[in-house]
Amino acid sequence: MTSTADIFAYVGGVFLSLCAIPQLVVMWQNRSAKDVSMLWILSYIIGLSFTLVYLLLLSAWAGAIPIMVQIALAFVVLVSKLLMDFGVVKPANTADKAAA
Repeated sequence: MTSTADIFAYVGGVFLSLCAIPQLVVMWQNRSAKDVSMLWILSYIIGLSFTLVYLLLLSAWAGAIPIMVQIALAFVVLVSKLLMDFGVVKPANTADKAAA
């Protein structure tokens, strides 16, 4: 049976996981990640990874599962930033000017 604490962990984890989605949408709409800090992304992934290890050692699955989702989304942000910073994905305004 799921405890009240587990329910709070799952609900909080869902909301925290959803936080990355608006950033990804803006990045891909603008095709730019210049406003996203690489230091922030890397620090965020490291912090989440340590938290995940701690929760796994406690067998706290209600906290660990949402952290896994957050790590996956953080890697999507990281890869998106790298693709955009290295020019694999061109900024939206550059593509519009080239088409005109």
